[in-house]
Amino acid sequence: MHSHLTSWRTRITAGASAAVLSAFALTASVQAADPNTPVDAIRTATPIKHVIIIVGENRSFDHLFATYVPRHAEEGIRNLLSEGIVNADGTPGHHFARAHQYQISSAPNGGKFFSSAGLANKTLYGTLPPPDLNGVGAVSPYVGIVSLPGGDPGLPPEDQSLFGTGGTGLSSTLGPDMRITNVNALPPGPFQLTGPDMPFDAFTGDTIHQYFQMVQQMDCAMDAEHVSRSNPTGCLHDLQSAVTTTYSTPHDTGQTMAFFNMQSGDAPLLKSLADQYTMTDNYHQPVMGGTGPDSQPLGFADQVFFSRRHQQPLQRQLLQHLQPV
Repeated sequence: MHSHLTSWRTRITAGASAAVLSAFALTASVQAADPNTPVDAIRTATPIKHVIIIVGENRSFDHLFATYVPRHAEEGIRNLLSEGIVNADGTPGHHFARAHQYQISSAPNGGKFFSSAGLANKTLYGTLPPPDLNGVGAVSPYVGIVSLPGGDPGLPPEDQSLFGTGGTGLSSTLGPDMRITNVNALPPGPFQLTGPDMPFDAFTGDTIHQYFQMVQQMDCAMDAEHVSRSNPTGCLHDLQSAVTTTYSTPHDTGQTMAFFNMQSGDAPLLKSLADQYTMTDNYHQPVMGGTGPDSQPLGFADQVFFSRRHQQPLQRQLLQHLQPV
């Protein structure tokens, strides 16, 4: 998979994942700003008065905006649709092979931890491992809120019923998610998650999102098999499902490759925001790993570090010569 899919790490979580973290003014001198002055009246270095950060927890750019088309012709975007990897109807495009996923056929690096796999160690999937329910229940875990007096104060009365939607309606919580069209015969690459039996706001199976597994899924190396003029990063992103199905995560399967289809009406709120405002397309996260290390830079522009009381951070923050097995 080429470098434009560096942000491809899709994690399909159960529940709404977008959260507004902050709205603040960009001021020329924050200390000098009068807290009693209306925000719109504060002098700023640019016309920008507010910055709203929407964090799609466990959702990548291509997972949400795979088929988004900019509202204005002069605007550009690089996503699965623009690259010809998928078509507007969600089917594989003429460049679908760029996103092919491979299975591990023989253990790389002598069976020890690996960060890349050569062609001798992997084989193209015939079909994608069927996306799994991975514990998602038949009914919404938030359905109880609907019966609370007044419901949830965060939503208007007319939207309270949404807490009761999204359950699978299935008798099992593990195994292939039969709501996905053609779930047992998906081509080995990105696939449209939604369909006649899967609305875009449904709960779906999560997948693994930990540092070492993410390193392996990216499949990065500086060699002739990985580096090319069109992909100088050396990261192929072709082991997404292989890592999740091979190493002790039996129900983290093909759901990593799912995407919403805005051409079919999915995620209308995010589409509306993209139509009206500037987006940082293809940005996913500051570091590989889970929620904790990726939340810190958003609030503090830095990572958590250890220090002795009232002293500078310790120089060595990581274990030396760490070799996971």
